[in-house]
Amino acid sequence: MNDNSNGSSLSFVDIIKTTKPSKILFFSASVLSLLGCVISLTVPLLIERLIDQLKSNIDIKLIVWIIAFSLLESVASSISQFLLSVSAEKVIFNLREALWNKTLQLPMKYYQKNKSEELVSRLTNDTTTVASIVTDEMVDLISSFFTLCVSIVILLFLDIPMTLALIIVVPLSLFIIIPFGKRFGEIAYKSQDRISELTMFSSQILRNIKIVKSFGAETKELQSGKDKFYSLYKLGVKSSILNAVIGPFLGTFGFLLLISVVGLGALRVSNGDISIGKLVAFIIYLFQVIAPFININMFFTSYQEAKGSLKRIFEILNEDVEPDRFLTNSVKNKNSFNTLILSHITFSYHEEQVLKDISFHVNKGEIVALIGESGAGKSTIFNLIERFYEPQSGEMYLDHVSFREVEPGLWRQSFSYVPQDSQLFDGTVKDNITYGLSSVTEEEIVHAAKLANAHDFILALPDGYGSEIGEYGNRLSSGQKQRIAIARAFLRKPDFILMDESTANLDSESEYLLQDSLKHLSEHVGVILIAHRLSTIMNTDRILVLENGKITGDGKHETLYQTNAYYRNLIQHQGLNKNQS
Repeated sequence: MNDNSNGSSLSFVDIIKTTKPSKILFFSASVLSLLGCVISLTVPLLIERLIDQLKSNIDIKLIVWIIAFSLLESVASSISQFLLSVSAEKVIFNLREALWNKTLQLPMKYYQKNKSEELVSRLTNDTTTVASIVTDEMVDLISSFFTLCVSIVILLFLDIPMTLALIIVVPLSLFIIIPFGKRFGEIAYKSQDRISELTMFSSQILRNIKIVKSFGAETKELQSGKDKFYSLYKLGVKSSILNAVIGPFLGTFGFLLLISVVGLGALRVSNGDISIGKLVAFIIYLFQVIAPFININMFFTSYQEAKGSLKRIFEILNEDVEPDRFLTNSVKNKNSFNTLILSHITFSYHEEQVLKDISFHVNKGEIVALIGESGAGKSTIFNLIERFYEPQSGEMYLDHVSFREVEPGLWRQSFSYVPQDSQLFDGTVKDNITYGLSSVTEEEIVHAAKLANAHDFILALPDGYGSEIGEYGNRLSSGQKQRIAIARAFLRKPDFILMDESTANLDSESEYLLQDSLKHLSEHVGVILIAHRLSTIMNTDRILVLENGKITGDGKHETLYQTNAYYRNLIQHQGLNKNQS
């Protein structure tokens, strides 16, 4: 992949290398397009002969040839356009596949700095813009350049004085076309940015529509939407103004040029310098000069727009993927591990140190609670264990295998993560429980659901495990979503389960049943959970107390309550009690 991400210095070669258009389709379309050009350039010469023969007799064969060539040109152009359309779709597919592959490999810090909706806009809008320039417009450029050159040669053959006058006059239009084309490119670039912003805005509002309605913010968001629509509207008006100016200008310029050619041609016909047939052919070729001339200029306008889109695409494609993903000496196969060890881990978000010399271990068969105030670093520890971030110093081991020797994807196979907000996907209950797994039996799915106390409510749904749960699982209650997320984690059969306040949305009975399941499950796995309920904490084998980024306590509830003042303060003053939810 080209390392150049600066839009101003991107070359057309960069675009071709990135998009990888089909050589066969592109070559075939180009050949057919050039064939169509050759045929269209031949027809005026035949018309010249036909007109010059009108004084004597009409050659029927010549008329047949003109009709046949015109039909052949139409067929060649139609097939060429079809091949270009297929090639464009393939380019879009290649770009989107490359972008999608890259986005799935990007580290979590990228998603913290960038909005997901921007990626959606890159996948949809920008890929389509770039595809157009390397297929349709590229072939148009080739055929236009070919037509322009050959037409000028034929015009010189027909009449040198009129052709020289044409060569002098036509380029004058560049003084209008080039500035307008540059302005078109600027407006197109801004429009793409505004469309990206609109995509982000609308996605965010629709995703949080309950909050919008609950807080009575419809009027506010209506105005925000109108502001964004109006911004696009103003750019559209500017584009329309340019079109309103350049369209009539080119039309008037072409008309005056035609009148001039007809006048000069008529004078030369009256003087006997050229025949009427040559004048008619010259006029036809005149249009075949003007149209390619305009197409070539418009290509470079579109090229500027495509460079802007490609710049944004390159910004993603040139991002670094997760560290160690392609280590040559890394562990390649999934193993079963018995102990997770964090040794002297230090981690900072930007300049703020969050974890300071953290060390602890968790064995299979243990349930370990991680507690502390908000911002103490509990979720950060989970993020490091899951390899979403890399520590600045220290080591993490599975048994005696360093995290630096295991690819992130393979490392994560040893863990199941149950988030606090129960992130589910649009699809069925079964789809969500089996997410990320390719071959699972029905018995295993049901067993995992029973362990999570989800089986009974799933059977009560209209289609059981085949029931659609809606976008983000919005057809389920918070507790139901949480239990499906827990079942998903159990089914993965990991070495360790990470539970981030996973009991927060469960009622007391469900929490009790889950704790019972965890006891049985922990015979085969290690469990690390972030919890705020005292009932959950007291049923763990060990409690790790996290205070200002440091572990200041490690033991059972009774021991820590007596010996750790910070832990005792949390219990007494931070609302950690048996009724806390």
